[in-house]
Amino acid sequence: MTNNKIFFVIIVLLVAGTALIGAFPQGPKVTSSPSNTPLSRPTFYKDFNLPSLLSLKIWPTAKVSPTSPGQPTTPPTPTATFTKAPIPSPTNTSVHNPPPPSGPSPTSNPLSGACSWMDNGLPHVNEYYPNGGTAMPATTREVCAFNGVSYYSLPFRNPNCQATQAGIDKAYQRMKTYYPTYWQGTKLLQDWKTVQQYATKYKFNPLFVISLWIEESAAGGATQATKLGCDNRRNKDNTYTKMPANSTICEQMECLFGLQSAYPGNYALYACNYRYGSNYWVNNKCQDAIGFTKGVEFWYNTIGSGTLPGGCNIQYFSGADSRCPSK
Repeated sequence: MTNNKIFFVIIVLLVAGTALIGAFPQGPKVTSSPSNTPLSRPTFYKDFNLPSLLSLKIWPTAKVSPTSPGQPTTPPTPTATFTKAPIPSPTNTSVHNPPPPSGPSPTSNPLSGACSWMDNGLPHVNEYYPNGGTAMPATTREVCAFNGVSYYSLPFRNPNCQATQAGIDKAYQRMKTYYPTYWQGTKLLQDWKTVQQYATKYKFNPLFVISLWIEESAAGGATQATKLGCDNRRNKDNTYTKMPANSTICEQMECLFGLQSAYPGNYALYACNYRYGSNYWVNNKCQDAIGFTKGVEFWYNTIGSGTLPGGCNIQYFSGADSRCPSK
């Protein structure tokens, strides 16, 4: 009996001790937590628009993707209603009747043979379509016109579309307003005849090449931009050479003349590749609207207005890509 009492007392003490321990709060269990890993900061690509001026921009062209644009195919001719859009007048200029040019006078041999290394062929690039073409090439809705609602085509490989001194002088005067930061450094008056000479020789439309020159770099006035926007030259062995901003207009012309995408039968194919690279040309259309063509069109019409033969005039179509107004 005594043993039973002792056993009972032990049981009671154990139960009471357990309850007493449980009544006191225990500290939290410490576990190591992983260190906070900072989110990776996105990499930003600065897309220079040189310059964003008044009504026009100098649009940069994309770096050429080191892949072939593929065998070009001619899409069906657009069936949209053919309507010629009016040339928009600058809304920010009061120069309606510009005075005669006050800049340097052009010379008969402006570059003094600086491009003579292209007289007997293009040493660094291949000519993919050496015969050019005078027919109006196909186009697509992504080739934005200046008014933002039309798209267009122009015969960019027709060597018969020549600029005149009067047209060059007119463009020079307009550049004073559109490119006030750059026009004083432009080489338009000095070098346009050389650009025309070699564009004609290599079966490019010289008026188109001059217009591209103005649009991309204010015809050499914007020294931080490649003069024709040709940033990567495709070499004869299909490697690419990065073209520096100070590459000459002669080197830039060779870069342009050696583009496989400069297929005479399709202006949109050329423009899409020139702006975005070959990966954007899918199923015979560009994957985004093309903005630099607005500037090309504007200067082409400025220089050639009233002086061009019928086969050199721009053809317009209604119903541009809805993204054109924002480009």
